[in-house]
Amino acid sequence: MQGPNMLNYRRDSLEKLSETHRERVKPFVRGEQVVVMDNRLDAYFRELPAWFGDRHPNPAGYHVIGDETARFLAKRIRGKEEGESSATARGRRALASPNLIAHGEPERFPSISLLPSG
Repeated sequence: MQGPNMLNYRRDSLEKLSETHRERVKPFVRGEQVVVMDNRLDAYFRELPAWFGDRHPNPAGYHVIGDETARFLAKRIRGKEEGESSATARGRRALASPNLIAHGEPERFPSISLLPSG
């Protein structure tokens, strides 16, 4: 299944399912709810009003969130944004060279320490 629900949990109350479907969902029962992380039961339950109601990301949804976050941060870290500020450039250099923070400019980054403790 593709579309707006493919990256979300499927969740509904066990009591809303008919007896004929309860055997099929046994591996997915958590307490009094059926919880499915993908679309494998959508063909049977897509008509239930609350089946697609849980908007929490499933593992595929978290993967997409991670990819998009990495893509967004990579642009900033590499300085590919127009009008990079000097603070952004310093931060980019610091990320590229941990020794710069640990040894070269400790007064600029007093709360960051990459040196072994103790």
